[in-house]
Amino acid sequence: MTRNKHNLPDGWQWVKLESALALPSAYLRSHFHSEEAKSWKQVKFKDILTSIQNGIYKTADFYGSGYPFLRMYNIQNNSWHLTMSEIAKITLTKDELNKYCLQEGDLLISRVNSHELVGKCAYIQYDLSNYVYENMLIRLRLSQSVNSLFIAQQINSFNIRKQIQSVAKRAIGQSSINSKDIGNLILLIPSLERQREIAIELNEKMRECEKLKQALQEQLETVNQLPSALLRRAFRGES
Repeated sequence: MTRNKHNLPDGWQWVKLESALALPSAYLRSHFHSEEAKSWKQVKFKDILTSIQNGIYKTADFYGSGYPFLRMYNIQNNSWHLTMSEIAKITLTKDELNKYCLQEGDLLISRVNSHELVGKCAYIQYDLSNYVYENMLIRLRLSQSVNSLFIAQQINSFNIRKQIQSVAKRAIGQSSINSKDIGNLILLIPSLERQREIAIELNEKMRECEKLKQALQEQLETVNQLPSALLRRAFRGES
């Protein structure tokens, strides 16, 4: 077994963290690749949409003040939640705000990204009517026949990711999708009651994953700050 500069087995600190990072995908597979899912109705995404809108483009002169402005980095990888730790600002007219604002239940999808991340999706959990979003993103509004959170979770599942990557247009260093590509995605739709049950369950499991990931990251930071001699003694079981 190879060892690192601390004389410890390479990668041993990361095993639990890597396992925690794999949990969301496993939870999604347990529902969207289950025997139950095989009996769900297949629909095209466009058949459950009420509107689809690319984000706003403005020159750099309009950045720095004004309304909150969501960008591609606000959509987390391997999650359907937004990260709000860093929010840009942009100057808008009232008409622009009305056209590009966000409502609770909207979805945001990345239309340009690396091939692995293009099409990543976030669910708008709260009313963000004073927020807008950049032109690298597409806003989707869904009919009341579906649960938006359930759809956001399904978009992050392997089957939908595979569909997205199969139609994404490759360019140097990035890939892209458009509204037509999204509208033609095939989704699996159970009853509305079942959608809600799954959405709640997966959301709770995701919260648990985030807590576990944060705790493990804090432990790793603590370990990495320890002197190497102390690490070697601890690993050998010495006091």
